[in-house]
Amino acid sequence: MATVVQAVPQRGPMSSNSAADFVKIHGQEALGEKFMLVEGTTYDVELDKFMPTAELTNENHYETSAKTLENFKKTLETFKKTLRSNRVGEKLDVELKDQYGFEDVMDIATRLKESHEGNGSVSTCMTKIKAAFRYIGKRKGVLANLAKFAPNDSYGVVLCGGFTVILGAIDRADTLREELYAVIAEIPLKMHNVNDMLELHKKGTAKLHKCADAVFVAMFSLLTAVINRLSKGITRKLSGLILNGKEYGKDVKEAKKELDSKLEEFNEEAQVCVQRRLARMEDAVQNMGIAMHKIGSSVIEVKEISVEQNAKLEAQTQQTALAQNALYYLCGASDLFDPKSGTLNVAQAHLKGLLTAPHPTHGPQLARSGLASQNTVKYGQKWLKTAEVSGRDHMTDMNECLQGAHEFNGDDKAQIMSAIQSSEVLAWVQDPRSCLLIIEPESSPEQVVNPVAFLSVLITLEIQNSGGTPIVLAVFCGLRAEQSTEESVSGPLGIVTQLNAQLIKIVLDNDLAVDLSFLKRTNFKRAHEVTKDAFRLFKKLLELVLRAGHTDDTIYLVLDGLSSIPGDEEDVHTMVSNILSIGEDVCQEAGIDLKVLISDPIQEVLEDDDLAIDKKLVLSMVGPVTELEVVDPEDLQQDASLAVGLGFRSKRDERRRTTSDSSDDSDSDSDSVSE
Repeated sequence: MATVVQAVPQRGPMSSNSAADFVKIHGQEALGEKFMLVEGTTYDVELDKFMPTAELTNENHYETSAKTLENFKKTLETFKKTLRSNRVGEKLDVELKDQYGFEDVMDIATRLKESHEGNGSVSTCMTKIKAAFRYIGKRKGVLANLAKFAPNDSYGVVLCGGFTVILGAIDRADTLREELYAVIAEIPLKMHNVNDMLELHKKGTAKLHKCADAVFVAMFSLLTAVINRLSKGITRKLSGLILNGKEYGKDVKEAKKELDSKLEEFNEEAQVCVQRRLARMEDAVQNMGIAMHKIGSSVIEVKEISVEQNAKLEAQTQQTALAQNALYYLCGASDLFDPKSGTLNVAQAHLKGLLTAPHPTHGPQLARSGLASQNTVKYGQKWLKTAEVSGRDHMTDMNECLQGAHEFNGDDKAQIMSAIQSSEVLAWVQDPRSCLLIIEPESSPEQVVNPVAFLSVLITLEIQNSGGTPIVLAVFCGLRAEQSTEESVSGPLGIVTQLNAQLIKIVLDNDLAVDLSFLKRTNFKRAHEVTKDAFRLFKKLLELVLRAGHTDDTIYLVLDGLSSIPGDEEDVHTMVSNILSIGEDVCQEAGIDLKVLISDPIQEVLEDDDLAIDKKLVLSMVGPVTELEVVDPEDLQQDASLAVGLGFRSKRDERRRTTSDSSDDSDSDSDSVSE
């Protein structure tokens, strides 16, 4: 059986009722069979509602009056021919021509008013006609507001010609002159009333428009009757008006009576439309009241539900608090609970033999003594002592920078605050990929304690204090160079040695399950003396720390005062490139990010766009900065810390969607390191 596809109902103009538009076009598709339109209904744009199709037709309601207009046009042309053939037109105050405008009507009315200045009734009629046509002349179109039913503006020419010729011809009549003028003067006013009512009831019924059509038909019939009677006496120099005045008056009165009758029918139907509109308004107001009542009831129901849910939530919160307090009291009664720190008493746990196996956790780690072998402590401490880096670490350097902040002037502090709140720092913190941030000062600082170094310290401290378990490696090259200019201390070898020392301290301080016995090997033992071995050790230590599960977040590497490193700049560039390459490879394999901060860079690093990292940002501290109010260095540190802290916490919260409780395998014995 063939499937019958129903055409989607369409209509041209859109209405003010969007709901009706939707139901008309997409009702069945969106709402289903239940909401299909009732068969035999059609949306009516004028009424703005769905109506039975039988009641809506495309009938031209003004077809009859349009035909009457054409007949009147022919009658008027015949009348003008009669006037020309009998040379009567020469006696009229009107020029007989093919087309007339409203100016011609105004002109003849003015002359008639002047010629009948002593006749009050004629003067009054001419005043009415002039006022009507003056109003018409100001409107768009010749007679656009006089008879809007006409299909075009040609009817305006016909009506103007009719009024002009008729007024001139009537003036030659000896009888019924005043009566005819009165009849003609009423026509424009009556037409105005009809059109005003039609304008008011644009969405009126078909019957109202038919009544209007009948009014216009009667109006043209009246004008035609006047012309017909004028034509009969033209050949006798209009004497027919004198001989047949009574009969002529009877014809005009009958036509005028017909016009008045049609006007009365039209006004009655217009009143019906008014009552219907009032009824619709009353229904709309009632429906609106019902809808408002429903909305009010819904609001009350929602409020009651909210109150009930809030009460349940409050009760649950109280129960949770009671359970937490009870658990805290229970834990506090155990000797395994440390009341000072609120965490596990590690010493008691070891005595009871509860900490005998690895138990890695994500986030801030508990001290896990016993996990590292004695070899780890032994060889780690021995390497640090041999490399002579145990006495001075990056924390000592940062404290020195903070203490020197008292010497900063207002411009220095303004630069620091502007940089710490910059979009580059925020983007570096929050970017989900590995990222390199280069802080470029206006010129290389002369002092080792300077605003750029202070900025690096603030960012480093904020990373360490932001929570989580990020690995933070920081080397302040300017302070290293001030300590010594030897390659093993402040040169590229010394910088990598500092990074290795910090990684070993992370293993020892956090008791990571990392075996450092490989440090006894010759190549690793001398890593603080040979640059190649130093990079091999850096890669090895970084891999072991990540395998031990010390971080699930990000590795941060801070290299401050790069231009202060003594020696060849090409060696410094090579050092930076190798550090970033090793770090990026290890971090990618572990699935974490590498964030590198380099301040006061050398030109080769600044211009190198091929560094092994996903994204590169440059913060230029060049140009004037509005001087800030002088603040205490501690307040400066606190304000800057807050600005950066928001960025670190936002980034950390975004990254940590899930937390795994599984343990990382830390017994890898791979000693191979790529050259």
